[in-house]
Amino acid sequence: MQKQLELLIIEDSSDDTLLLINKLHHSGYAPSFKRVDSAKMLRASLEEREWDLIITDHAMPGFSSTEALEIINERGIKIPVIVVSGEIGEEEAAALMRAGATDYVLKRNLTRLIPVIERELQDSADRKNWIAVQKKSDVRLKILSKAIDQSRSIVFIADASGVIEYTNEGFTQITGWEFNEITNHTPDFLDDPTSIATHDSPLQKSDLINHSWHDQQMKVIRSGNTWRGEIINRKKNGESFWALVTISPIFNERGEISNLVNVGEDLTELKLKEKRLQQLAFYDSVTGLANRRLLDERLEQTLNHCKRSGKCAALLCLDLDGFKQVNDTLGHAEGDQVLKMVAAQLQECVRETDTVARMGGDEFYVLLTKLDQETDARLVAQKIVSVVANLNKCSNNELGVTTSLGIATIPGDGHTADIIKRCGDRALYKAKTSGRNNFKFFNKKFDTVDSKNIGIKDCLGL
Repeated sequence: MQKQLELLIIEDSSDDTLLLINKLHHSGYAPSFKRVDSAKMLRASLEEREWDLIITDHAMPGFSSTEALEIINERGIKIPVIVVSGEIGEEEAAALMRAGATDYVLKRNLTRLIPVIERELQDSADRKNWIAVQKKSDVRLKILSKAIDQSRSIVFIADASGVIEYTNEGFTQITGWEFNEITNHTPDFLDDPTSIATHDSPLQKSDLINHSWHDQQMKVIRSGNTWRGEIINRKKNGESFWALVTISPIFNERGEISNLVNVGEDLTELKLKEKRLQQLAFYDSVTGLANRRLLDERLEQTLNHCKRSGKCAALLCLDLDGFKQVNDTLGHAEGDQVLKMVAAQLQECVRETDTVARMGGDEFYVLLTKLDQETDARLVAQKIVSVVANLNKCSNNELGVTTSLGIATIPGDGHTADIIKRCGDRALYKAKTSGRNNFKFFNKKFDTVDSKNIGIKDCLGL
């Protein structure tokens, strides 16, 4: 099957044209051709249709291949042009090639013509395919660029050294920074060295002034991998926000990192919701203290730590003497205020590493950790008894509220949470039956009377 060919021939000789067409027929081509021999005819033919190939004589009466190339170049048309000439010197041939001819063939050596035509047609097809691919790629890039520009995510692209080269609209909307304010800067202005977490480790507060996390981050990226993590960034107005960040390296043809693509999602609202849920799950709604669930977790942790380290700890169980009278006479709203006052004073009596929890009603636990000796709990107990008694002096009402405490020591009184809490409750019962407004350490000689009897005596006003 013969190959179709749209051929424009610039030639003044019809005989030479027929010779050329016969050559093509014999070589498997079925050319649809047109012959022109002037600038006017050439211009008209170039507008007429799209040609696969132009073959031009070099020297014709009143027209030349040089003039033909000028007209073709004016149109900005990318068509293979082969010059066929009887005689042409090397310098002249080189000038034609510089002017845009793709090759030249001497009429006395037409055996070269077909291979040259096939090569030029293949090159032309390759160029057209490449242009089509480029156009398709350009369209795809425009679509991707539009998608990135309109994305609500935080997107910026930096060079290998971290200097910002591009930001999207989402970056500006969330951070408040305009591109012209931060271009040619590294993203250090986003750093908020107060917290860092990756998906492989829990959120944690730490001293990150030395940016050790940043060194770890860059180590992952420079090894050719993508880094993901949750970090705190800073907006232009100084407000901090949580972001889930993905940083991916882009490599050039030499396998070197040329750019870094940073995509971030604002997690601030999610973190606030998590905090609210955590508050509901682990903290008392009236006082803001730890609740029973959180105390139990920390008590288990403390028992394990004491077992490993040999350190001591203590659990103080306390309730408020006379609190029922406050609720009955002044109302539950005033009772809640008393609970809040007691909670605040209890927290003042302990360290940040200790835990103050409200079990419900007027019942509180204080977990003292990392004590040098078990009797260190005595000083805290004395302080608590004193500050609760002093609340009566600070209140406008005569509250008459005091506290009784029972102290269970770890590991002296037991090695499980249930045993420690039971020992603390028995010590509390002993303190209440010994006059109240005092504290007692657990002693195995205590009666095993159920601690519910304390509640009965409160009801009777004893």
